[in-house]
Amino acid sequence: MSNAEDENLYAFFYETVVLSYVAYKTTRYEEKAGTRNDWKAAMAASSAAYHFREHLPDRYKKIHKAIVAVCPDFALLGDVVNASKHKRLTKGTPQIAGADSIKELVVYTHYRDEAGEYSDASKAIEITLKNGTTRELFDVLTNVVNMWIDFL
Repeated sequence: MSNAEDENLYAFFYETVVLSYVAYKTTRYEEKAGTRNDWKAAMAASSAAYHFREHLPDRYKKIHKAIVAVCPDFALLGDVVNASKHKRLTKGTPQIAGADSIKELVVYTHYRDEAGEYSDASKAIEITLKNGTTRELFDVLTNVVNMWIDFL
């Protein structure tokens, strides 16, 4: 990629996908929880990363199936984006049932070692798949963003 159209694509990717990803990453490390700021930032970043495919110039267009073959998490991210919009997923073969499968959590960890007792709190957006497994949305999103970086 080297012409003006490609440079515009790079700029669009940075302005929409990268900046929203960084905003979500920053929000994850803020100490404040319970305001849905993490949820809003996560959904904005997820939507930007998922819908970036729609902005590819024709010569770089890839069908959904081709992207999923390279990055399986692209399909899961699409399910998350659609669930945040439609509540329940009824079309195709989504990996999650709907919006109730996506939860904002505060995770407390308490541990003790020879130096003493410690505790830590972190925030996460957890996705519960239909098969009962869970994934952290940030990990799924990171895989998709990295896939786009490799593509570009």
